[in-house]
Parts: sequence; C-alpha cells; structure tokens
Amino acid sequence: MNLVMEKTFEQYEKLFSMEEQKREDEFRYTMMRPFEKMWTAIQVPLKGKEPNGYDVIMAAKMLGYLDVRDAESG
Repeated sequence: MNLVMEKTFEQYEKLFSMEEQKREDEFRYTMMRPFEKMWTAIQVPLKGKEPNGYDVIMAAKMLGYLDVRDAESG
C-alpha cells in the first residue's frame, strides 16, 4: 500500500490567492483529479459541459465541502 500525504493547508492558501477561473481549474485538476474514479462512479464530471454546469465544483458545494467560487469562505 502506498500512502501519500497531502499538505492541504498549503493547497488551500494557494487556491484562495488565485483569481476565480484559475482557482476553479486548480481545484478541479490538482485537488480533485486524484479522486476522479470516485467522481466518475457517482457520475460527476471534473468539468461541466456548460459554464457553471454540473461538475465537481457544484457537487463539492452541494455536499458541504467547499464553495471554491467564494474566496471569502475559504
């Protein structure tokens, strides 16, 4: 078994210092990609087909994890 330790505090500091579009892409492709199999299993795409469409950002917010679009709450 291979365990990987992530420094999430540093990731969130970096995330919330970015402008919104870059922040969304960073969240999708850096922080959520390791969980892509899980998101696929529950039919949540990393990126929606339409702007502001259903994707990991909306799903994470609905699950109460994080509203990546709101830098103030981060």
